[in-house]
Amino acid sequence: MTVISGQGADRGHVVMAVPTSIERDARVRKTAISVKNLGFRVTLLWTGSGLKRRTEGEFEGVRTIGLPLLRSVAKPSRQRSGNRRRTLRQRVGLAYCSEAAVEAGAVTIAARQARIPVESAKGLRRARWLHQVRSRGFEAVPPEPDEASEDEIERPCRGRGRWNWRRELTWVGNLEVAFGPEMAKLEPDILHIHDWPLLWIAANTKRLLSNAGKRVALVYDAHEYVTGQYIPSVFFHRAAILLEKEAMEHIDAVITVSDLIAERLAEDFHLDQPPTVVLNVPALTWGQVDSPRDLRSEAGVGTDVPLVLYSGGLMQARNVGRVVEALARLPRVHLAVICVPHSGTPGALDLVEAAEELGVADRLHLLEPVPPEEIVSFIAGATMGIHPMLGGFPNHEMAMPNKIFDYFRAGLPVAVSNLPAMSRVVSEWEAGETFDPLDVASMAAAIERVLANRDALAAGLRNPELLKKYSWERQVEELGNLYDRLDGQIRLPNRPISTPIGDMP
Repeated sequence: MTVISGQGADRGHVVMAVPTSIERDARVRKTAISVKNLGFRVTLLWTGSGLKRRTEGEFEGVRTIGLPLLRSVAKPSRQRSGNRRRTLRQRVGLAYCSEAAVEAGAVTIAARQARIPVESAKGLRRARWLHQVRSRGFEAVPPEPDEASEDEIERPCRGRGRWNWRRELTWVGNLEVAFGPEMAKLEPDILHIHDWPLLWIAANTKRLLSNAGKRVALVYDAHEYVTGQYIPSVFFHRAAILLEKEAMEHIDAVITVSDLIAERLAEDFHLDQPPTVVLNVPALTWGQVDSPRDLRSEAGVGTDVPLVLYSGGLMQARNVGRVVEALARLPRVHLAVICVPHSGTPGALDLVEAAEELGVADRLHLLEPVPPEEIVSFIAGATMGIHPMLGGFPNHEMAMPNKIFDYFRAGLPVAVSNLPAMSRVVSEWEAGETFDPLDVASMAAAIERVLANRDALAAGLRNPELLKKYSWERQVEELGNLYDRLDGQIRLPNRPISTPIGDMP
């Protein structure tokens, strides 16, 4: 691996792009800074719902460009009405895209069954019926490429339904209007795309530049396992899978966030090179500053009070409501929730309502997020961390959430759901306890065990091997090895660009 100071070095131009805001996205920010420190010139493209005009900025030597979405191609209302007008034949003709998608659907149905009566019985029956229809549709697709028509080889995985992701994801056109011209004008040597919505836009940009004589390497940083994600809209989910699959043939390297997801991506897409695993972990020596805020002061909790911390999103699948239920079984314990993006979301308000009904509202404390570089310092005041994410979705089963490593870095032992990836790490390093995320009693018992052994568990988190393995500095080594490989690819001679990029359609 080659590590070069960003000062004066220019190994090429890397254009990174993310379809969201970068203000609190620690992974994107750290990746951009790290690639800059490897000697590349980095430009980071981003967008946000409140962005009204093109905005340029800079952080730690990385140029940033915020791009507003003008909704010039399609509005969400058009997409929704398109779904309502769908004919019965199109609905019945829907099919799964791959064996992995069939498996993911079956696991999701089992998980929803386990959550009765939380789940709507009517909704579950509808989901079972649709799963059967999609499975039959997948089985009807000719599986062998050598028996398929030329059109089926070029556009595989369509099932019986005569539609593709472009009909569902009309908003990708809005992203392309914003990002496509900017990507091309920047003439990158490497395009590094965070998450799937910008993948096809990047593939088009790569082909455009290639036709003009410019060699470009395309990197896909897969933050999630798309096939195994929990996406309520079956149409949206299938479309996302199809977009990722269609774009994959244009991708030169894949990065992802856990070993298990890397294995599935390599299997699903028959990758020549296995994905590079770059964990979403905090740094040991850089990127961290002391927070001016104090966790316990903001929560109004004294140092002698056991304080359990959850930090992150409050979607239903994160299962934080059950932690509130567990408080009723833990009379001395308080729960602090750092609400992402803020404490006014419907999920946060649901927690308050549940706490009031259970009589534990005085022990629930909703806090606002801090900047990513302050998170480790801020959360260190808690007694322990918790991550109660629901299983049943392959993406969750294989996930290694960044908050787990934030807890580790802050010296907080943890209680986590007994999902394969998370529980394996916690058990391997004796960093805490696991529980059944569907069982409040199991959760409460795990919290009690962690609190009873808190000092011993916290001492284990100071293990130098653990700190090194789950540090951003270690991930930069993997990132550097990948970029060294791409560096050799982009340094092959380019043809002269025949047409100025700004003049291209």
